[in-house]
Amino acid sequence: MATKQKKPRNKKYNPKAAANRTAHTIAENALNRITFVGSSIRPIGPYAGRGFQFTTSPRMRMAATDMLIGGLFDEPRNWKLWVAHLYETDNGVQAETIVATLDDYTLSDFCQHGDKIIKSLRETEENYFGYAFVAAPNERYDFDQGEERLLENFMHSGLLDKSLYLPEEELMVSRKDMVTLLLADRGRFDITESHVRKVQKLVDKVDETDLDTNEVATRIQSVVNQEEDY
Repeated sequence: MATKQKKPRNKKYNPKAAANRTAHTIAENALNRITFVGSSIRPIGPYAGRGFQFTTSPRMRMAATDMLIGGLFDEPRNWKLWVAHLYETDNGVQAETIVATLDDYTLSDFCQHGDKIIKSLRETEENYFGYAFVAAPNERYDFDQGEERLLENFMHSGLLDKSLYLPEEELMVSRKDMVTLLLADRGRFDITESHVRKVQKLVDKVDETDLDTNEVATRIQSVVNQEEDY
């Protein structure tokens, strides 16, 4: 009996599909690395995770950035938040740090509620000096291990200089402005960068709080309920 032999099938190469897969891989890698940094002297902005802007073609860069923006704004994920609140004391400026998790959050949520959330994690307004924060939609960063360097970075950026402090309305940005920031080339947040102003002695960290998930959720929900949907 004759045996039918199947002819090998050559799968057609689809350049568009291949480019989309590559862009998706790049965007996922960026989502797993990106962080957002802000303080009393700097509006929230993206840091890290966008090295592909220097290594890909303009078309691939735009496609990956578009997917990155969609993942940040439209796909809820767990965000890690580190906040340092500074207070003036008889012994100088001291910092209280808080590490929290924002469940099922998006960058849209943070653009709308971030300033209120940071305020809700402040224990007192007495002798309040200022704040700094880092928010990450991934598990890449260990804030407990790295917070000494974070504090040092923020101090060297001028956080102890009150003359640099911005009005509250300038510290958080709209979704439109954030998209512009994600598309732009921004420098690293690094203490090795030179600064024009000399900084005071670094703050002393006096307390650290790991908030219970339920307590964080209660504080954040009380803030969100006061705002309209973004």
